[in-house]
Amino acid sequence: MEQKKQSKLSNSVIFGLLSGFTLIIFSVVLFITGKYGSGVQYFGYLFLAAGIVVGTLNYRDKINGGYIDFGGSVGSGVLISLFTSILLAIFVPIYMKYFNPGFVDEMMAKIQEEWKGIGFWQLGFGI
Repeated sequence: MEQKKQSKLSNSVIFGLLSGFTLIIFSVVLFITGKYGSGVQYFGYLFLAAGIVVGTLNYRDKINGGYIDFGGSVGSGVLISLFTSILLAIFVPIYMKYFNPGFVDEMMAKIQEEWKGIGFWQLGFGI
């Protein structure tokens, strides 16, 4: 039986969804532990970058015969990012509506406190 060769699109969907689910799990852990809004949340970019790099390397090695040009690698990265963002665009409103309805108010209060601490309020940029 002949094995069907994966395409760039299917590779990007797989790695985009893997990256998206990883970011969702990471975000939920941050929300549960109360670390969201601290500097720890920026580690999520490492998960996204890892998904893009690993997905593009998989495309190069297993689908494209070990060769990839600049346009192919950028295209793969963009597609992986697109499918990751689609998944997150579905998750965030569901989370904010059903699991943490006060999320926006919490973040606004945190931002206002930070702005007051650095004197942003005196500049007339208060919300």
